[in-house]
Amino acid sequence: MTKSLNRRQFGLGATALLAGASLPVTAFAQSATRTVTTLLGTYDIPKNPKRVVAIDPRTDYEPALVLGLPIIAVGQSEFWGDLSNTPRSPELISIPLPTTAEAVLALEPDLIICSGEDPSGDWWPAARLQQIAPVLTTTFTRKWQDDLLELADWLDRREPADKAVADYTAAADAIKVRYADQLAKDKVAILTFSAEFRSFNVFIPGGEYSDPKGQLLADVGAITIDPKILGDGESFGMESIVDVLGDVDAILLCNMGNGSVSDLEGDVLWQRLPAVVAGRVHESTGYMWYGSYFTAMKALGELEATLALGA
Repeated sequence: MTKSLNRRQFGLGATALLAGASLPVTAFAQSATRTVTTLLGTYDIPKNPKRVVAIDPRTDYEPALVLGLPIIAVGQSEFWGDLSNTPRSPELISIPLPTTAEAVLALEPDLIICSGEDPSGDWWPAARLQQIAPVLTTTFTRKWQDDLLELADWLDRREPADKAVADYTAAADAIKVRYADQLAKDKVAILTFSAEFRSFNVFIPGGEYSDPKGQLLADVGAITIDPKILGDGESFGMESIVDVLGDVDAILLCNMGNGSVSDLEGDVLWQRLPAVVAGRVHESTGYMWYGSYFTAMKALGELEATLALGA
């Protein structure tokens, strides 16, 4: 699934929150508060929230879980498939996305975590949800560590955030040591494949789709595809497969339900790629597009499995 496809799908709920847009601010406020400043402005949040709703199951739920917040509900959509790499309590309520103000209000939250990428939109309506309870915002465009630490600072919960960042860094450093020889000479590519459109997306450090997969390539010091080969975007069709992947030594193909290695087995050019001939293609399953700590740790493990094919 490409980002553009997600965005089009995210627009399906154009009127989902309009009916609740004028609802009064909830009375679930607490006496002990702290003042924060987000892209929504400066306002008070509870110091010790009791009922937290995370709208996005990736960039909102994952950091909230790391911080040990009392999460009662999380958003969900069929578009994101298997998110089982992130732990979930059986008591956790799933709310369909795009949601409605009435549905969120009925949960009686005293704090909401919601992406601020489109605060007046429908899938991440942070500005409208602010009328129900205080909202803390996340992003899809920054490093997951930066988002996590900012949330931690707002909530005065740095200890678990610092530990999560340190654990990830230690795991990345261990891979750098364990596979130092390969990382010094081999070119590694992380891709998704669309069987429907017969095209690939590439994850490159600092790129549009980079977090957290492209980012981890930089974190372990891996050599990867030069973005100049791709031109203006980060995708390419089957006709460019040799130009882009012809000198790649190892491939991590992220199968999130849209395309698998088996979908490529009949393609002659794919079968001739050096990484394929050498048996150095690792396929991961489950959602691994955007996310925070849990997605990053899964991606790191999948990258290590890819590097292990050449050990």
